[in-house]
Amino acid sequence: IFSLKVINTKIPLAQHSNEREEDCGDEDGLGGKPKKRGPKKRKMTAERVERSKVRRMKANSRERTRMHDLNSALDNLRKVVPCYSKTQKLSKIETLRLAKNYILALGRSCATASDLTW
Repeated sequence: IFSLKVINTKIPLAQHSNEREEDCGDEDGLGGKPKKRGPKKRKMTAERVERSKVRRMKANSRERTRMHDLNSALDNLRKVVPCYSKTQKLSKIETLRLAKNYILALGRSCATASDLTW
């Protein structure tokens, strides 16, 4: 459980509003639009939009392939890990936890067997 400590720092409204106006940095000081800081965002040309779409489609395809590979590997793991129910498919996290516990149990079993043979 995390707890956050809240510090109560009250600033008088008049002082607070003056600070905000100073921070905005008006162009003409008469309430115009505040100056934008940082690099200017270039307008997307049709060519840039198309490149962006192609990059996004390729990235989505790679992610989809990665997820299919991961799910296939988990399905193969489910086949070799003993489980209680053959009708209900284990979730991903249940499969990984069961596999970890199974490997630990096999390791203990091997250690016990090697202790008995010596």
